[in-house]
Amino acid sequence: MREQGRYAEALAVWRGEASTLDSTAYTLHHLGDTHLAAGAPAQAREVWEQAVEIDERLGHAGIAKARRRLTGWAATPSSG
Repeated sequence: MREQGRYAEALAVWRGEASTLDSTAYTLHHLGDTHLAAGAPAQAREVWEQAVEIDERLGHAGIAKARRRLTGWAATPSSG
């Protein structure tokens, strides 16, 4: 959906998927990506930060990728 520009639908789907802690981090990463694609970088950063916090608590291997995502976002001008 996100790839088709159907951001509101994609956001609803990802929010609905965030039901368990283990799947929440994965879901939040995609929710953040969708916020960014929808032109809401501030919301994307907020969601990604939540995902990183969960990844750190659970010791997920994707933590480095998540941190790079936040760092890369911080290096771009804010538009939200």
